[in-house]
Amino acid sequence: MSTINSSSIGADKAVELPRMRFGGISSGQDTQAMVDSMLQAARLPVKRLELDTQRDEEKITAWEEIDTKVSALGTKVNALSSFTTWNQKIATASDPAVVSAAVDRTAALGKYSVEVTSIATAHRVASDSQTSATTALGFDGDFSLNGETITVAATDTIKSIRDKINAASSSMSDKVKASVVGTSLVIERANSGNTAMTLTDGTGAVAAALGLDDGSGAFKHELQAGSDLDATVNGIAITGTSNNNRTDVVEGLTFNFTKAGSSTLEITRDTSSLVTAFKDFITSYNEAMDSAESYTKVTLATGGGKITSKGLLQGDAAVSALRFRSRSLVTARFHDPATDAGTAPSVNTLQDLGIWTEGRDNRLTLVSEEKLTNALKNNFDDAEDFARDFNKGVFRKLRDFVDTATSPIDGTIARRKSGLEGQIQKRDAKINFLNFQIAEKETQLWERFSTMEQTLASIKNQGTYISGSLGQK
Repeated sequence: MSTINSSSIGADKAVELPRMRFGGISSGQDTQAMVDSMLQAARLPVKRLELDTQRDEEKITAWEEIDTKVSALGTKVNALSSFTTWNQKIATASDPAVVSAAVDRTAALGKYSVEVTSIATAHRVASDSQTSATTALGFDGDFSLNGETITVAATDTIKSIRDKINAASSSMSDKVKASVVGTSLVIERANSGNTAMTLTDGTGAVAAALGLDDGSGAFKHELQAGSDLDATVNGIAITGTSNNNRTDVVEGLTFNFTKAGSSTLEITRDTSSLVTAFKDFITSYNEAMDSAESYTKVTLATGGGKITSKGLLQGDAAVSALRFRSRSLVTARFHDPATDAGTAPSVNTLQDLGIWTEGRDNRLTLVSEEKLTNALKNNFDDAEDFARDFNKGVFRKLRDFVDTATSPIDGTIARRKSGLEGQIQKRDAKINFLNFQIAEKETQLWERFSTMEQTLASIKNQGTYISGSLGQK
C-alpha cells in the first residue's frame, strides 16, 4: 500500500491509499470527476489562505522598497545634521597660477596676501651634446656623483650611462635623476633647494670627456642652480626647500607655490557643497514619499465616488504615520513664539532657505537656489542652528525619526515586516494541515468508490452466473 505521511504537520498517523483506483469500471461513472467535485469545496479555504499569503508577501516587498528609500533619505539627512558637512571650507586664489591651497575644517576664515619672489628649484646640469644617443662613446673609467662611483666602459652609450646613474641613485643619500634630452645627458637633483650636486672625476677623466666636468672640478653646463623658496604670506617670510604640500605655513591649509607673482588666497565656507547636500536631500525625500504614497494611493472612478483601486498598504497606520510625520517635521518652525522666548531667527523654516512643499502634495522643491545660497552666506549660523541644533534642529529631529523607522532591530519597518512574516508562517501551518485533511478525505472517497465498484462487479458476476444457470435448464 502507498501512504501519505503527515509528519510535516505533527500528526502520528499515515493515510493508506489503495493499490488500485477503480474509476467506474463497473458503474460507468467518471469517478475522478466526482472525487474532484467533492474536494473542490474543501480546497477553497486553502486557496483563500494562499491568496492572503501572496498579498502579505507583496506587502513585505513594498515595505522593503520603502525601507530602501527611507534609508537613503537617512543618509542625506545625516549629512545635513553633521558638523563635518557644515564646517567644510574652500580656498580660492585670485591667481591660482601663483599659489593654491587645500583646506581642512580647522582653517580659519579669512584672506591671505601671497607674494612669491622665487620658487624652490633643483640643481640641474648637462653633458656635452654627443654624436648619437645610441652609439658607443669609447670612454673607459669612472667618476663620483653625490658620493657614488659611476663606472663607464668603452662600449657604453649616453643612454647606458644614464641607466647606471639612475641605478646608483638608490644608494645616494641625496638622490638624482638622469635623463637623455636629444643627445645630451641631463642630471637633476631629486629634491629642490639651495644644495648643489657634487661631482669628482676619476680614472680616464670620463666626466671631462662627457662634458660634465669643465676640467677644474666644476660642472661645465649648469642648466639651473638649486634655490630655496622665497615668499611671504601676509608679510611673513616663507622659505624652505620645497614648494608643494607645505602644511607649515597656516594651520588648516596645505600650500602649493607654483611660480613667482602675487595672489590673494581667500578661505570661505563651502556653500556650494551645502547647496548640493540640500538638493540631494530634496531628491531623496521626494523619492521616499513617492514610494510610501504609491502603496497607499486610492484611485476613484471618473466623476468620483466608486473606488477602482487601492494601494497594497492602504489603511496601514505605520506607512501613514511615516508620511505625515515626515511632512510635519520638514514644515516645522525652528522658533515657536508660543514656547520660545525672543524673536525668531532669520532662518526659521525651510521656506527661509528657498525650499517648500508643492501644493498639497508631500513633496519638496527648491523654489529659489539664490535664496538658499544667500542664507548660507549671510546667515550661516542661523541656518546651521535650524539644521542641526542639538535640541531643535530640523534635520536632527528628522534623522531621529528616520532611525526609528529603519532600525533593523526594532524599527517600525522591521516590525511590520516581522508581523507579516509571522502571519505567513501561521498561515502556512494551517495550509499544511488543511492539505493533510483533504488528502485523507480523498483517500476515503477513493476507498468507498473502489468498494462500490467491487461490489457492483460482484453483483454483475452473480447475475451472469444465475442467468447462465437458468439458460442451461
